[in-house]
Amino acid sequence: MNFLNGSKADIEVFAELKNIPVDFAAFSDLCVSALRDPHTRDGIGTYKEKKLHLILKEYFVRSPDEREVPFRGFVCDGKNSDGITEVMTGSLSGMKDKLSAFLPDNRVNVIFPIISEKTLFWIDPETGGTAAGRISPRHDGIERLLSELIYVLDYLDSPNFYLTAVYLKADEFRIRNGRGKEKKIGAEKYEIIPSEIISIIGFRPLDDMRFFLPEGLPDFFSRKDFSRVTGLTGRRIWGALKTLEETGVIVDAKPGSRPRCFKKSQN
Repeated sequence: MNFLNGSKADIEVFAELKNIPVDFAAFSDLCVSALRDPHTRDGIGTYKEKKLHLILKEYFVRSPDEREVPFRGFVCDGKNSDGITEVMTGSLSGMKDKLSAFLPDNRVNVIFPIISEKTLFWIDPETGGTAAGRISPRHDGIERLLSELIYVLDYLDSPNFYLTAVYLKADEFRIRNGRGKEKKIGAEKYEIIPSEIISIIGFRPLDDMRFFLPEGLPDFFSRKDFSRVTGLTGRRIWGALKTLEETGVIVDAKPGSRPRCFKKSQN
């Protein structure tokens, strides 16, 4: 099966099939093409379409005629007779208006990249020179997407809503224009460019929310336990726990206790 743009045939078995076949050659070709194509940026500080978004859009929506399609006051990353494809490389908070407009009578497949291995490069803002890269100790897992679902909580029970998590290795370029001696604190992210695709996992929130429950949790767990297992902190851990609780995946094990104690739902 070739899952590219959420076609009807693929979606009908989507809930049962987690690992989507990957066209490694096609993805590699798109990465090379994007590196050679200067149209996505005019220069440092001048923003157009970022390469990560462009590569994912062209991978999942192969036909140029089906990309950037105006529909109901919005522009879809991809649209054909089988459904709508939206690539979200950052927060899902900007998806609510589109989902409200599309989901009642359209299948919507949201593509979300998860950078599981990242090499970090620093750009000198004056010379444009790039320092040698190093592998970042930070990496994301499926919990990164879970933390974003809080923004689309009202739509998770729609039978037309689908998610595709794309696991990648990537090079991240940052401009050394932040604070501190090395000007790295709060520095600007310039570009994230995929170097390798690892896997693609597809599911439907309506059926598959338990997929997000991390392994290694004790029978009863606190926010601190959840943070230890997932690596999430701050607002992200709040969003993840709130989403799991609101969708019935976890429940309050000891109502009224502080700190709160959760357990996995038996439903």
